[in-house]
Amino acid sequence: IDEGLAMLRSILDTQGEAGEPRLTALLLSATAQLQYRLDRYDEALTNASRAIAEGGAVPDRETRLQALKVLGSCHLRLGRLADAERFFRQALQDAPASVDPRHAATMMDHLARVASSLGRRAEARRLAMRSLLQHRRLGDVAGEALCLDHLGELMLDGGDAAAAEAHLKEGLAICECHGLVG
Repeated sequence: IDEGLAMLRSILDTQGEAGEPRLTALLLSATAQLQYRLDRYDEALTNASRAIAEGGAVPDRETRLQALKVLGSCHLRLGRLADAERFFRQALQDAPASVDPRHAATMMDHLARVASSLGRRAEARRLAMRSLLQHRRLGDVAGEALCLDHLGELMLDGGDAAAAEAHLKEGLAICECHGLVG
């Protein structure tokens, strides 16, 4: 990741102020994603915000979605739940299930985590189940396993150990069947 960041910084430095805005936005968004993965939240927030600003009036959809996801994820990790929810909802609005079903499934899962953290358990379960069903429709086993893990956590937090165990065992079985180690 550090090597990737160094390459992205080098490209950004090379193009400078005269760079093409859509390319700059893409590079900033990718940089923000890597910084998020390294838990460098302040840097990631700065670069994701810059990516959206650089995108201008007609941004690249994928670049904007990645930047919104980074903004939401950073705010979630920092406990800024209202901001996290705002960015995840914007990302879902920009790419609903009818346009980008995989992205929408991921955003619903993120929104479920926010709702859970805010104590809105029924909403969290509803969103998590919608996300799980969408991942299953897509055949996205990694997304399905992750949703099952999150559902297990939700059930455990709600005091339903039996339901939590069922979700967690199902997720573990998917991981073992498909060689998923994360």
